[in-house]
Amino acid sequence: MKRVVLYPYKMASKSARALAKELNCYRVKGESKTFKPKNKLIVNWGNSTPPTEWSTDNWLNHPDSIKIASNKLLFYKYLSARGLSGCIPDFTTDIHEAREWLDGGHPVLQRNTLTGKGGEGCRYIEDKDELGAAPLYTKYFPKIAEYRVHVGPRGIFHVQQKRKVINSDADFKIRSHGRGWVFSIHNVDLVDNVLECSRTVVDSLPLDFGACDVLYNKHRNKAVVTEVNTACGLEGTTLEKYTEMIWSCS
Repeated sequence: MKRVVLYPYKMASKSARALAKELNCYRVKGESKTFKPKNKLIVNWGNSTPPTEWSTDNWLNHPDSIKIASNKLLFYKYLSARGLSGCIPDFTTDIHEAREWLDGGHPVLQRNTLTGKGGEGCRYIEDKDELGAAPLYTKYFPKIAEYRVHVGPRGIFHVQQKRKVINSDADFKIRSHGRGWVFSIHNVDLVDNVLECSRTVVDSLPLDFGACDVLYNKHRNKAVVTEVNTACGLEGTTLEKYTEMIWSCS
């Protein structure tokens, strides 16, 4: 069994600290000159920057793969080039194409940042006069439910479903924590298309593990992955599941 160490995207990450505590391991910086990676399993927690002073083949999530997953445009282009357009929303970088979608009655999500989390930099637009310059536009995907599906080297190991916070003024267009939504592990409605789409996307990136944010349209029986988180929030059961998944790989 290899000794596990954590390589976080930032040392102050709450989820990285919690995971390191559960794994009883230490966190290491990429510029460390004293760290010796031999015979150690490096669990990469959302870091897309390769280390400068050392190298190893013993990764759980290589930085190059995280670089793709953490940038929405690279992520969509990568999957589209591999014939997986059906697993992601329709997207474009061309404002004229986005306006054509609006002319056709399709709302647009204008994404002003490619690496934002929790709906950061995302605008829901129905009027083309409100559309502005942005690095990415996606055609709005109407959904009845939204999930977070956690996929590891041995398959899916945890599933959550987004629920509206009770008595909150929730935004039903962009469902994020700051807009009145939380992930729940209770009474999750498991959907085969959601699970299969998540497995396919994580395997294709390729990532060893990732938490897929998935939208599901029941009328069309279609699921799309909007992003894959490689350093998701961890607490309670989710923290336990990640600890178990990583130990099983060491």
